[in-house]
Amino acid sequence: MQYLAQELVDHIIDTIADTPNRRFTTERTLATCTLVARAWLPRSSTHLFERIALRPDDLEQFFSALETCHRLVANVAELELTSGPYAGLESVAALLLLRPPRLRRIVYQDYLLLSGGRGDIHLKHARVPMPVVDSRRLTHLKLQSVDAFALSQLLAHFDDLDTLELDPQHRYPFYRACAESPWPIPPHLRVRKFILADVAAASALGYVRVLRAHLSPSALKIMAFKGFCADKDGPYVNGALRDLSRGAEDLSLCFYDKDITIDPESASSSKYHMAALEGCSNVQRISISFIDCRQQFPWACESILPYLSLSIRRLILLLCGPADLRRLVHARMDTFERSLAKCDKLEALEIRVTGAAMWANSETKLFDEMRDALPKVLSGRLAALTSIVLL
Repeated sequence: MQYLAQELVDHIIDTIADTPNRRFTTERTLATCTLVARAWLPRSSTHLFERIALRPDDLEQFFSALETCHRLVANVAELELTSGPYAGLESVAALLLLRPPRLRRIVYQDYLLLSGGRGDIHLKHARVPMPVVDSRRLTHLKLQSVDAFALSQLLAHFDDLDTLELDPQHRYPFYRACAESPWPIPPHLRVRKFILADVAAASALGYVRVLRAHLSPSALKIMAFKGFCADKDGPYVNGALRDLSRGAEDLSLCFYDKDITIDPESASSSKYHMAALEGCSNVQRISISFIDCRQQFPWACESILPYLSLSIRRLILLLCGPADLRRLVHARMDTFERSLAKCDKLEALEIRVTGAAMWANSETKLFDEMRDALPKVLSGRLAALTSIVLL
């Protein structure tokens, strides 16, 4: 083994690490590779410790490993932690104090809040000493099911984040109590991209209220998951747009539910419309993701597109497969074009279709047909601006 070139050793280990859908077998193989020879140790450690996922029962062993295993600290790039408030944040703090050079992403989920525990659990966070870290290395911080107080405690120790993602996950009644009093966020915090999942839950939990005074990201993504109701959740989306879109040049709206609930008797009501988009004067690029165009595209033509800022230069529609592209072609494109009539600065309409790698032959044929048909149902101006991209 000592006569193999280091480039060949690295290639062998990289190939083992890239084996798809065999995570546990791959980890055991990589652990064995660390014992083959000294030359195999660095590259094997890079892959073996690249992503660490911890559950509550793992914490004691993790603390011991931090003290003795320098390879872990040197190679960890992604930490996923599912734990209770005190022990969970303590684990994050213990790791960050060691300044891991490759750490790029932290995902923290408070499983006690996720399981519907007592509403005063968040008070435990006050006893956790968090270090101030050089967060310029950290490109992605994702927090799941933490309350507003925990959020403020965590963010108080970061000056600069590339991506901050908040995912409330559930809408428990006791969350509302956490939103009664605003928790301070240091004004120096800078976030380039902000992702807000389940905007209604985030508003109930107090995330928007906590962040709106200081957060002004250049990219904002708002996601509405299963159960999106245009009547109840539409105002939350509008509120988040008003509070968080200052300075945003890149905006993404994602509606991941096949059934957008709209009351037919009051469908024309302003509560269904994303009127706050008109105030997003700096937005130049907007992406709208659908999971089923049958209901969502007509609703978007009435409630989203007419309110786009005049500064918009690029509009992206993300569709799930060729069937959605067919629904788009057969939709009322006159309404679509009318809603974009005021966007005279629009330079590109990009339609992205996902899942191409898994299509059957019939779906590929359908895509080709619809790709040729789409320019024929658009006016000359829009047809010239339109491109279709496979993802």
